Amino acid sequence: MGLLDQQAALRWVHDHIGSFGGDPSRVTLFGESAGSASATAHLAAPDSYPLFNKIIASSGTIMNSWASRTPDTMLELSLRLAKRLNCTLKGTDAATIHTCLRTLPASLVQVEADSLVSSDIGLPMTFAFVPVSADKNFFKGDVFERLRSRNFKKDVAAIFGTVKDEGTYWLPYYMSEYGFWFNHTISAEDPQNKALITRSQYRQSMRAFMPYFGGSPLVEHALLHAYQHVSDRPTVPEQLRDGVGRFLGDYFFTCSLIEFADIIADNVYGPVYMYYFTMRSTANPWPKWMGVMHGYEIEYAFGQPLTRPSLYDKSYLETEQRFSEYILQLWADFSDTGVPAPYWPKYNRIERKALVLGEESTRGEHRVVVDLHGSYCRLIEEGKTVAGQVSECRARRTQPPAAISGSADGNGLSSLATGTTTFTIAVAVAMRFLVLS
Repeated sequence: MGLLDQQAALRWVHDHIGSFGGDPSRVTLFGESAGSASATAHLAAPDSYPLFNKIIASSGTIMNSWASRTPDTMLELSLRLAKRLNCTLKGTDAATIHTCLRTLPASLVQVEADSLVSSDIGLPMTFAFVPVSADKNFFKGDVFERLRSRNFKKDVAAIFGTVKDEGTYWLPYYMSEYGFWFNHTISAEDPQNKALITRSQYRQSMRAFMPYFGGSPLVEHALLHAYQHVSDRPTVPEQLRDGVGRFLGDYFFTCSLIEFADIIADNVYGPVYMYYFTMRSTANPWPKWMGVMHGYEIEYAFGQPLTRPSLYDKSYLETEQRFSEYILQLWADFSDTGVPAPYWPKYNRIERKALVLGEESTRGEHRVVVDLHGSYCRLIEEGKTVAGQVSECRARRTQPPAAISGSADGNGLSSLATGTTTFTIAVAVAMRFLVLS
């Protein structure tokens, strides 16, 4: 669902939620991954400002490298796609191309768009068609200029969060040629699915990301050295495997989210919180070495252990259910009062405190971590600087040559109102959309 469609849905909620017992002055946006990028985009969309007052952003922001592209880049990609579909034969003006594209089956357009990514772009974690970073209708300007100048919604409270192993989910999809394949026809725990890579494969894997750093040998050397030591696994192949996963997660998710949280915490009037999610679901079908994967916190926020208990290990089900109830309560309390829990410390860019959401939470233990992945994120930022890619919110936004990318999955908002409480949560989670009231 497009950003303007989301905005229209939010406007409907604002105008009508009172008829369902909701309070239009207490609307919370909740998104994960691309849904989170969408939710945070509304912070920089002036027409969205009066439509919500809280946000929960999980594993993504509009500032992530995959979440938007410049108008020029999107125009170029659109013309490439139109040419592939023979929609430029009668002219290259927008009206002619638009008319032609509308006559084609959506499935054909999707196939060619996917092919465009693999053949013309080719970098890991790149996607062709995503929100445009500057426009006259939604952002009413350039989103990165708004963030740089701190010209965004200020009367808001926020929760930001990341999972322990953001990067592992993507390895079989983007790095299979370097030893990260996954065979679904055999046991997830079969040795073939352990991705025990060699040092050569480790170097090749990390090198695949170097176009994002201008191909700098200096940056490559620094990252290769740093990420081979992030894991405490007993063998070198495991350590190297974990290093690639950790780098992917840091670069594409965690570090950008932390930088975005820093900006928001420094400038908004409401409280800001951060979490670090460490609970691995027993319903997760992927190998255990992949850990607490991107997207697998969603099931707890939607109560899946309570509604579909058969998916979980019976011996651990009670813990899974207690944990889901715990997450649901945190999100509900935040949406109601702006304070998820009295023991959850507020976030700021100096201390960068994050509450651990994990199994210990079900035992009443409230562990706090400080400066999450900080040294690695600073190394990545230094690498961008060396490559001449100064952070997009501190200077003019740049992108690596041929690194045309987009959102990690679908995004959007729609509406469903139930219950009698007086707060509302608008949810944009990948392709799963919900408004709770």
